[in-house]
Amino acid sequence: MSLKWDHEKILYEKDSHVAIITKNRPDKLNAMDQEMMNAYYEAIEDAENDDDIRVIVITGVGKGWHPGADPEMFRKGTASMKKGNLPAWTRPPASNPQLNTLRNSGKIFIAAINGYAYGAGFGDALWCDLRIIAQSAKLGPVWAKFAAPLENATSATLTSLVGPAKALELYLLREPIEADYALKLGLANWVVPDDELKDFTIDMAKRIAKNSPYATALSKWMIYKQASPNVSEHVELYRIAESITSITDDSKEGGTAFRERREPDFKGS
Repeated sequence: MSLKWDHEKILYEKDSHVAIITKNRPDKLNAMDQEMMNAYYEAIEDAENDDDIRVIVITGVGKGWHPGADPEMFRKGTASMKKGNLPAWTRPPASNPQLNTLRNSGKIFIAAINGYAYGAGFGDALWCDLRIIAQSAKLGPVWAKFAAPLENATSATLTSLVGPAKALELYLLREPIEADYALKLGLANWVVPDDELKDFTIDMAKRIAKNSPYATALSKWMIYKQASPNVSEHVELYRIAESITSITDDSKEGGTAFRERREPDFKGS
């Protein structure tokens, strides 16, 4: 490894042409705090800058791959608006780490989904190029529970994989997607027994890494240009949609219902 690695919440190793990034906060289902997030992107940056690395695997320890938002975020409600911050549609476009790092990279990112990938975690999984899902893992398009729109440009990534009608259905019904159904929908490339996830993924990553990195990078670029030609526009659309929904009473109700473990009662206000 080219750098000294001493983070505990993110584990990082290299095996030939494969980098393996492991989220290691199982007590929180691998929900990221700022320290963990910084280490996560530090690992990705190192792998991205290592010419010997061709495939990057992202996985986790325990029952969570990325469980989505921390419930505490909902306590803040409209705090940012109350502070006088300008709404999203008046601000300059912001960079998106998944778009800039995962989608624009010439390397192949594999999500080895060991557990829950809900909300933002579901969105993160769709930014990866391939998804290998443990049999017990679940994907969660749960935004409607919180009166939130499709986030993280999922309006582009999800729709390109399953089509507009199915994408809308998944959003509206807000039900967890079991591994086998994810495979049927095309959201997963492979489903494997839980105890075989890491070995299967590393084997697959090494097979892929045998390909020419130049041809792989160009093919990835061409495929995404065809599938989601305006994905950066969808990032901006989400920022605008989130800015609008976050100041509604329904958004507050969604967060309260989540903390109280009940169904929300949305009033359309």
